[in-house]
Amino acid sequence: GLPAAMASLPNDDWSRKLARERKRSPEAALREKVAQGLPPPLVRLWGTVGWISAGLTLNGWLTWHPERPVGDCLYLTALLCVVETCYALTLPHTPPKKEGVERSALVKVIKMLRDPSFLVFSAFAFLLLVFTSFYYTFAGQYFEKIGVEQKNVSVVLAIGQVMEILTMFLLPWVYRKAGAKGTIAIGVGAWALRFAIFALAEPKELMIAAQALHGVCFAFGIAAAMIYAERICDPDVRGRSAADPAQPNAHNT
Repeated sequence: GLPAAMASLPNDDWSRKLARERKRSPEAALREKVAQGLPPPLVRLWGTVGWISAGLTLNGWLTWHPERPVGDCLYLTALLCVVETCYALTLPHTPPKKEGVERSALVKVIKMLRDPSFLVFSAFAFLLLVFTSFYYTFAGQYFEKIGVEQKNVSVVLAIGQVMEILTMFLLPWVYRKAGAKGTIAIGVGAWALRFAIFALAEPKELMIAAQALHGVCFAFGIAAAMIYAERICDPDVRGRSAADPAQPNAHNT
């Protein structure tokens, strides 16, 4: 969370390229923690806290040292990558489970596409994450263009992560009441509403306020979709089924 967040904050090509290379599957990280006995919601919450901490750290650094370029975040990214790598070496060995029937999890997931409901779900998840890739890549530049000072962009983006924490607490209740389809529909609708507001480009205050929709967008749209995939897939292919629709987002298609 921290290194990826820091790398994606500045407004230059190098940082965006590094962000694309640095991001890895959140499901893989989640499973590493769950293997240690930690509850999944708690693990996911700290990932969001990492993003918020990264944004506030960069904002504080640029405020205290206005002569420094925003590219300083890449130095912090490198440092955090080293720390994270050292920490990863302390994690327990969690090899793939061997009880799966299929030799390839990908093949098994492809076979699941014979189910029309899973096919539609996968297609919509793929298209949604293609569009969200533009948000994750260009949101910083967008807020600069509408008048937000460069040093404050990270704080504006952190509004979405703060709301993400709040909506993640609401997700279990909404999922039980509205079901998978209803919850995901709310999330997709929130993405559409936020993009529609961003298209107006003014007033600046409304654009910043619209950033608060990120919590609903992520929790009800993306996280709920991952929960649905976990529920309908066999244990030996859950990671693959959740990762496939997310590939456009991970690689910024």
